[in-house]
Amino acid sequence: MSAQFDLSRFTEQLLAPLPDGTEVADSDKFRRLLKKDMKAAWHPVWLKLSIAKQYRDIAMSERAYAGRYGTLTADMRNEGDRRHRALVAAVADLMDVPAPTKTDLREKISWQKFDGGYPAWDAAIAADQARLCGEEA
Repeated sequence: MSAQFDLSRFTEQLLAPLPDGTEVADSDKFRRLLKKDMKAAWHPVWLKLSIAKQYRDIAMSERAYAGRYGTLTADMRNEGDRRHRALVAAVADLMDVPAPTKTDLREKISWQKFDGGYPAWDAAIAADQARLCGEEA
């Protein structure tokens, strides 16, 4: 059994007016739902970044203290490095999620050059700027 695709009929149906009672996608309700979904995706990633930063700061403080008083061990050195790698991964995750607001975009921009920055991060920020502002934030 083979189905034949009729492009002209499909185009006609696509361009036909919507039936009564059908909600268009570009409505206030749709935009509110989209923004809510974007915030729901952003928040856990932002929390993960905040926690990773705090853990990294603690590990680096312990490392600095131990280094000053001659008690620095290889485990302390490795813990600081491990926490730093976790923070880099958390920043990368944050860059993958679209910023829902201009405030969140500023947060992304503040992390843009962390660990030297990456071209993918620049592209993600540029996409957010285009979506939220039409240009630079």
